[in-house]
Amino acid sequence: GGGGGGDEPEQMSIVLPCLNETRWVVKTVGRFCERTPAHLLREIIVVDDGSSPPLEGELKKAGISDSCKLRVLRHDKPWGLMIAKQTGGDAALGKYIGFYDCHVSPAEGWYRETMDLLQAAPRRLVVPMIGDLDMDTWDERQNGALTAKCYINFNADFWWYDDESDNIPVISGGLVATSRAWWQLSGGFDKGMRGWGGENTDQSLRAWLCGGDVLRAKSSRIAHMWRVPADKRTLARYKLQGHTDNLGRVAAMWFDEFKVKFREGHLDRQLDVTEGLEMRRRLECKPFAYFLHRFRRVYVDGGLLPDKVFRIRAVELGKCLQRHGGGYQLRDCDQGSWFHMANMIPPNYPVSNTALSDLEAAAGPGGGSGEVTCGAHRAPSCAQCPQGHGASWCH
Repeated sequence: GGGGGGDEPEQMSIVLPCLNETRWVVKTVGRFCERTPAHLLREIIVVDDGSSPPLEGELKKAGISDSCKLRVLRHDKPWGLMIAKQTGGDAALGKYIGFYDCHVSPAEGWYRETMDLLQAAPRRLVVPMIGDLDMDTWDERQNGALTAKCYINFNADFWWYDDESDNIPVISGGLVATSRAWWQLSGGFDKGMRGWGGENTDQSLRAWLCGGDVLRAKSSRIAHMWRVPADKRTLARYKLQGHTDNLGRVAAMWFDEFKVKFREGHLDRQLDVTEGLEMRRRLECKPFAYFLHRFRRVYVDGGLLPDKVFRIRAVELGKCLQRHGGGYQLRDCDQGSWFHMANMIPPNYPVSNTALSDLEAAAGPGGGSGEVTCGAHRAPSCAQCPQGHGASWCH
């Protein structure tokens, strides 16, 4: 799959899926228009996912310049982020397609490394360095954190991390660019997903297992508005109906023999991922084990594929710990949960003072501060992660 015809201009379509974000879409469109050279900008596509009032009229009132090459596509009702992105991606005319959230601000020169990386390999996803958006200036907050890289565990949850490599196991979601040729060849998103979440993992595994890769562009910076409960300007102004088990669909489609590790073996066998499995056959995709081996520093060295597993038994009772909801209970040992030495301590788990002291000492200086990492932020606890997604963003 090449990047298009030999004479096709090196231009990008920018796709912005939006729902009830009138103030932010005007600012976001303006920044992309100002900071993308006209000869490289094919179009800016705003996909209005059923906003009230419709965004097209609000954008016209804002006086967006014709040089921005703005197109507005509208759904009659909210269908969710993935379908909005699919609508925009399928309609895009540029050789490259950049999918970005409706509340971001690209820095000067944001496009250079992103487009260079896509020119080098069309079967590729490129993620910018994601910064904190200053809501007052609509630019990157000075001295803020930058992030780009995620991995997934065997429940298909994504976790932020960093290392020296520019290879990204899994994208975080809303900020990524690819070629139109790869978008069309790979089919975009899983058609059975609704709502938010899971599409980032599906898209990443399509690239890594089906002949492509995922890279970060260190000099491409885009500031993102995180959902911060303390700042009401950032709160989502919609509620979507009909969310599907997107993470279950990822596991059913991609995890192969590792499906038994998803949710302790409780994968819904009724999930229909026939279309995705056919796509894997059509593109001659590699097995999931290839992905685990490719990122063995995370999965093997990091303990997610441990050498040993064990159960924890209360000697006097002859019972073993079993995970139960957000906590644990004692059951017969043949029903006990498996543990390994890289298991994280759950929130509020009863740990002796001696054990806590040992853990803090092992963590090194500052290791006992109690702070957690939430995307590009730090917080006192998982519950206080500022993105508004709670513990799912926390490590």
